[in-house]
Amino acid sequence: MDNQVFCIPENGLQILNQHEIPVCSRTVTGTDFSVKGWLDEVNLDINQGLKDFAVIFILDQLHLSDLFSGPKCDVERAPYSPSVQGWNSGCPLSMFNRPDLGDQIACHITESCTGIDCCANIPSFGLTIRPFFVLDPCDYKITYGINTENFTKSLVNYEWGKTERISLAQDVVVFEFSMKKPPNSKKFVLDVAVKVCLYDKDNCVPDIKVFDKTEIPQVICDIETVIDLKDFSLTNWADNLGVDIAGQMEPAIIRILLQQLGLDTLIKSSPCSHRHDLYNSSSSDGWENGIHCY
Repeated sequence: MDNQVFCIPENGLQILNQHEIPVCSRTVTGTDFSVKGWLDEVNLDINQGLKDFAVIFILDQLHLSDLFSGPKCDVERAPYSPSVQGWNSGCPLSMFNRPDLGDQIACHITESCTGIDCCANIPSFGLTIRPFFVLDPCDYKITYGINTENFTKSLVNYEWGKTERISLAQDVVVFEFSMKKPPNSKKFVLDVAVKVCLYDKDNCVPDIKVFDKTEIPQVICDIETVIDLKDFSLTNWADNLGVDIAGQMEPAIIRILLQQLGLDTLIKSSPCSHRHDLYNSSSSDGWENGIHCY
């Protein structure tokens, strides 16, 4: 059993027309795969760059073929180039704590200042990685992802300061972010990090914090904007957020509604109750000397 040879795929990789050549290993079982170990065993030098057949095989073993199935990004082209310290910014305002990205990755900042689209080369593999993050304060949602993996999350369900994470192939590819909204300020504080460890966990490229407590100005759709009560429609407001108000409204939805109506400062943090002794009256008309009413 110790000398059993595993060949993946069983009939080999079709490299030459009409000829299938198997790639065989005594360490690959299909469930536990080490890129570094396999390259050493088949005597392939990663520093010389890998041929397409080897990259295809590696991605298949790591179950990352779909992730890299789309078109590649290009750091030398728009919207990533031209760049300064890795940034091509369309944001009209300055950002505090924006890192120098060096040559690991190039990123474009949208005109709204709340969206980034990045591109990085993965050396030796001939692959690219494209992490992206878009905060839409108008529709109360976040869209984020890597390459073909993308997710949308409602801000209503996001806990400020919590780290959201995408991890693929047991942390071979990792994308994570966290976001805070300081009170009474038109900005967000954002952390975004990405790393790709295709060769092994000690050699990750890129491995970088794209945003590190970076202050992002909010130039559109202030979340804390107070709505004009004139002609206000609860139904239209809920439809715009995509929330159901047919039953009991969730506390998070109520909090946002009160905030935008400018009523949050008028609501007591500890709700009152007409059953409290302060309001409990034997009077049939609801009044008690004091004077309290309910």
